[in-house]
Amino acid sequence: MEDHLTPLKKARTAPEAPKDVADVAMFDYSTKTEKLQKETLTRSYGVAVSQIKDMQMPTGNTPFTVVDLGAADGPNTVPLFKDCVKAVRERDAARPIVLVFEDQPCNDFSKITQMDPTSWGKKVFPMVNNIGFFDPTMPEGSVHLSFSSFSMHYLAGGPPCNFKTTGLKDTDAVGKEKAMFAAAAEKDWERLLLARASELAPGGRCVIANLCVDESTGWYPFSTDLGASLYTTISDCLRSMVKDCLMTEHEFEWATSPEYYRTIAEHKKPFEDPESLVRKAGLVLKSADVQVCRCPLKKEYEAGEYASAEEYGKAFASLVQAFSYNKCMRAFKSPENKRPQEEQRKLIDEVYHRLAKRITDAPLTFGYETVALVMVIEKAV
Repeated sequence: MEDHLTPLKKARTAPEAPKDVADVAMFDYSTKTEKLQKETLTRSYGVAVSQIKDMQMPTGNTPFTVVDLGAADGPNTVPLFKDCVKAVRERDAARPIVLVFEDQPCNDFSKITQMDPTSWGKKVFPMVNNIGFFDPTMPEGSVHLSFSSFSMHYLAGGPPCNFKTTGLKDTDAVGKEKAMFAAAAEKDWERLLLARASELAPGGRCVIANLCVDESTGWYPFSTDLGASLYTTISDCLRSMVKDCLMTEHEFEWATSPEYYRTIAEHKKPFEDPESLVRKAGLVLKSADVQVCRCPLKKEYEAGEYASAEEYGKAFASLVQAFSYNKCMRAFKSPENKRPQEEQRKLIDEVYHRLAKRITDAPLTFGYETVALVMVIEKAV
């Protein structure tokens, strides 16, 4: 395998690279992750929009309602909703359309609420919703198309336990700890699906792109055939902070992320049992396809679009920080933790400095590579 001494075809400083990896505030979430999510969102959005071509349309003057479940701060959802409006208009030029940006109460939807509402076209009504998708987010039978990307691997009630040996992510867990996370995820998956069954109108569809473990390859998000597992490496960086007496063992254990990457079999299980609550609620799994998207940053590095491996390592770590920072900050959520907030931030910034150094030392072994199961689920008529 080539190393970071590969000759550069051209040298430039990537615009996404901050001067310092700890400078998180330079970019908001949607800006930082736009490049990383572009391919996977384009592909999964295409699946969602294509459903409108042959699905059952509402009758009378009932609005066609589209919901993005887990829309974050919203800008990444705009292309999906624009294409959905276009697809509905191809079938019905006058029907009212409701577009719902859904996420947690803590989300900042200001970029969406400040948009010109007329930019969507006539009789289109955008709105935000912060109920949270573990429960129905809309009135019963009112949604015609819902979508969720890389959101439903989170657990509803927080971690069922703290990892004492494996670190940040469930993918490194074994034994009882792994079993506890799997049990919680199974319960939550049923709850999530029953909430969708409540929202969907008969004939309505839900497209879910969920991060997963592909049993056929052993691949899971950020751990494919490149050699390094990104979350395992972040855990190793956290562990090194304990070894250097910068963080405590207790803090390492509290840095347990409340999420679980289900296997393909675990995703399909509720649909394969005719007596399951999910099946009895009328949900049918129409299709389920594994989608793998390769790392766009690694492609840029191989093309010589970074001035150095160090520049690349900082840029890569900064982008990883956008979606993993709060996971690491859980280290200080213990009720007895008394570290000042500024000290907490400095410690976690150091974790990402160490991650940047590891990426610099072996840049081609890391990648923001997503492995997702894209499911099309229909509510029976």
